[in-house]
Amino acid sequence: MQKQKKFHIKNLDDDQRKKLDDLKSSLPSAYDDHHYNEIRLTRFLTAHYWDPVKTKAAIMEDMQWRQDKKLDTILEWFPESPYFESLIAYFPSGNHGVDKRGIPVYIERIGSVNPQSLVDIVPKEDLLNLHYYTMELSEKERDEALEKLADPAGGIVDPGGVIYLEDMSGFSISTHFYAPAIPIALEALKGDETHYPGILQKMFIANPPMILSMCFNLISTVLDKRTTDQISILGSEGITEIERYVDPSSIPKYLGGSCSCDRCIPPGGIYTGRNPNGTTATFLKQTIPAKSTFEIRIECHGHQIMNWKFSIAGHDIGFVVRWEDADGTRDVWTYAKYGKDGEEERGKDLVAENRGTFILHWDNTYSHFRSKEISYHVTLREQEDAHDLD
Repeated sequence: MQKQKKFHIKNLDDDQRKKLDDLKSSLPSAYDDHHYNEIRLTRFLTAHYWDPVKTKAAIMEDMQWRQDKKLDTILEWFPESPYFESLIAYFPSGNHGVDKRGIPVYIERIGSVNPQSLVDIVPKEDLLNLHYYTMELSEKERDEALEKLADPAGGIVDPGGVIYLEDMSGFSISTHFYAPAIPIALEALKGDETHYPGILQKMFIANPPMILSMCFNLISTVLDKRTTDQISILGSEGITEIERYVDPSSIPKYLGGSCSCDRCIPPGGIYTGRNPNGTTATFLKQTIPAKSTFEIRIECHGHQIMNWKFSIAGHDIGFVVRWEDADGTRDVWTYAKYGKDGEEERGKDLVAENRGTFILHWDNTYSHFRSKEISYHVTLREQEDAHDLD
């Protein structure tokens, strides 16, 4: 991976420049001077009121924290998480367009997130890793933007942090004040303040609910006053205030702007444990009524292996796996009835050489009165040396 250029901040006075240079020389020789570039080091200094002792201690702690969290490579390994695709789909956030300085604008639509559906299914570690992933991706894209603003030698006037737009449409106490989710959110917020100092230039909270003041008072207890001073809760003048920093062409229509591109951060929703491609991140339960069927479709792009596990709680259930592609539909796992209480049925690996769809079909049509409950888990993995289904 090509390293980014080293920045040299041009808008420091003599005392600040000396403290920054002294800090750089005091750090261990092994520190990454591309991640801890002058912009990032200056923001640590600013966060600690230019106290060199406190700043060095904070950076040393940050280095260890990053190592423990494996953040230098999180953009590579976190997408391999079985929860990644669903988290990206159901926790809508990311960079969108740029502000008037040329820095990416970060948008989050927390109002459309259903925290209970996420917290009840996704492990805390994966939820926090999603947050760290988005922070690291945002930092990477911001550094790429800063490279364009810097002179050929890397000289730059630090433009400050990111403009952050928070859409709270749909926010409600009953949905978002889910007790198990609050400690996770507070841990993420506190981590941002400690390990990503100065990342925020201004946060605009759009479409705020009436209860927001109570939420803000809760969050304010764990944030520095300088951080809370950067947050604006928008009223009727909303878009006018945002337009001081961001051109309307970079603001989605749902926030009052004019943009409707494919990257406008669509809303999230209720996470059921099903991934966008039909697989599941964990075991899910499904009740199949009498005289009914249940099926899931697993979309494959080719050279992939699908595997399932399921158990039936009492009685029996019919089950078959079919493959559907441009040539039609055929059975690839013969229909049979499975029925010992609690016994897990695991199919062999089924390989998709080409693009198509696996259809997992459970049959309860022969039962006139009794519903059946199954517990199932479906996975899909890449296979370099895949063989044809036949």
